[in-house]
Amino acid sequence: DDYDIPMHLSTTVVRVHGKYNLEGVTVAEIDPQTGTVKDETKRFVPCDLLVLAVGLIPENELSKGAGIVIDESTAGPELNDSFMTSVPGIFAAGNVAAVFDLVDYVSESGRIAARGAADYIRNEKAETEYVDVEAGNNIRIAVPQKVRKSDCRKTRFFIRVGKPLKNGTLSIECDGINVFKKTYPYLLPPEMVVVETEIEAAGTIRISAE
Repeated sequence: DDYDIPMHLSTTVVRVHGKYNLEGVTVAEIDPQTGTVKDETKRFVPCDLLVLAVGLIPENELSKGAGIVIDESTAGPELNDSFMTSVPGIFAAGNVAAVFDLVDYVSESGRIAARGAADYIRNEKAETEYVDVEAGNNIRIAVPQKVRKSDCRKTRFFIRVGKPLKNGTLSIECDGINVFKKTYPYLLPPEMVVVETEIEAAGTIRISAE
């Protein structure tokens, strides 16, 4: 039979029923402000199969062995806008860099790293200054974490929010000046948002969602 399971942005399983065989689950909504279960939304759904989707982390064995700085938010290497790590000449891409939700983003990260590696080979001794990318309000992941100081140039950011938002606005500021602002019907933690914008990087870049 089909059951009308509440399709709320923050619906979650709060209890599994059955001793020897699965008999059903209790689902409920989570208050996005407090993170607590909304008791009035609890509902029992009979079922004999439960599929759980769990988070992933990048494979860091080689990165750590090479002395690369690991970013706490992504659990992957700290990257600049060419996807070069903190160790000059070592680049990261795909799910080594961060957990991407679409293979298209994995491929794009590979292209960015490949172009960055080619540029590095051609200008191996060039010294470059970077500005930090700050994960602001309700931003869990922002890649890259550093952007080259330069004249106005296009930079691509891979972003995940911390809490779900309906009609949420994503904004990017550089030196207090807004360089990107867009409202999305939904901003969800499992879904990565990719933004390409022109930035004249001189000071800290801040990404926020509200």
